[in-house]
Amino acid sequence: WFSPDFAGEPVPSFAQAADFCLGHGIMMNAEIKPVPGTARECGRAVAAACARMPEGSVLLSSFSVEALDAAREAAPAVPRALLVEAVPEDWRERLGNVGAMALHAKAGLLQPAQADAVKAAGFGLMVYTVNDPAEARALFAMGVDAVCTDRLDLIGPDFR
Repeated sequence: WFSPDFAGEPVPSFAQAADFCLGHGIMMNAEIKPVPGTARECGRAVAAACARMPEGSVLLSSFSVEALDAAREAAPAVPRALLVEAVPEDWRERLGNVGAMALHAKAGLLQPAQADAVKAAGFGLMVYTVNDPAEARALFAMGVDAVCTDRLDLIGPDFR
């Protein structure tokens, strides 16, 4: 992407990115990444943008509990997920506190017993960031529902 062929190419707007995903059957995981001190404002703004999208096409996620709380207040119908690195002991309580329907964990830190417990409790489970098809297959075999990838060219074609 650093090729001179792309010099001057603007970053797409949220609406443009959403239109691309909707047009290509790609579910969006809109991660709320607030600047320190702006979690509530950021959570509300992202939730409001996502509330205008078709139902079932977007999931809000964040490491910030405060941003997820604000998102829930602004757009309660838009589903939410809590982002963590390693799955904490109190994951179920944390999901309940923010009204999340899913847990997103770092792929390399997820243990099979944790995946089993999250799925048995009725929550969705996504892992990040998976760019290797063999790793993705192993995670899906473990019970993971979705993977976040930087490489749709590698992961996308095999996992439609």
